[in-house]
Amino acid sequence: MKQRFAHEPILWHNKFWTWPALGQPPLLPPPKEIKPRAVVILSQAFPTQSWRDVAYKTANFVSTWGESFDKIAEQMPSYFSLDQFPAACRQLENGWWMYLNLSSTSVKNLCHRLMVAADIPEDEWQIEENAVTAD
Repeated sequence: MKQRFAHEPILWHNKFWTWPALGQPPLLPPPKEIKPRAVVILSQAFPTQSWRDVAYKTANFVSTWGESFDKIAEQMPSYFSLDQFPAACRQLENGWWMYLNLSSTSVKNLCHRLMVAADIPEDEWQIEENAVTAD
């Protein structure tokens, strides 16, 4: 049999131990959503409204930059196909389809891979961003 003491702060309730609240949680500022305003590649600015636009415009630039885009696209079959993807895709100017259901982190990683594959220096690709406070 378990003994209960009045000063014991832990309560047995519905087969679970319950601890009392330790105080008020800290007030955090509202999260900021980062929206891309433009992608800048080799000093050329391309206006964007979403992370999908960043990926699309970067891929379009890479497809016109060199003659090896077919090789690059074949190395990334999850992102590029000559056939339309079932959802969330857009056709590049060169005829390839690009899968665009990606997070901002995935877009940045994909764009980095595209820049490396196209032999474009990493510091020649930048995103201009706007921080928007979520209410």
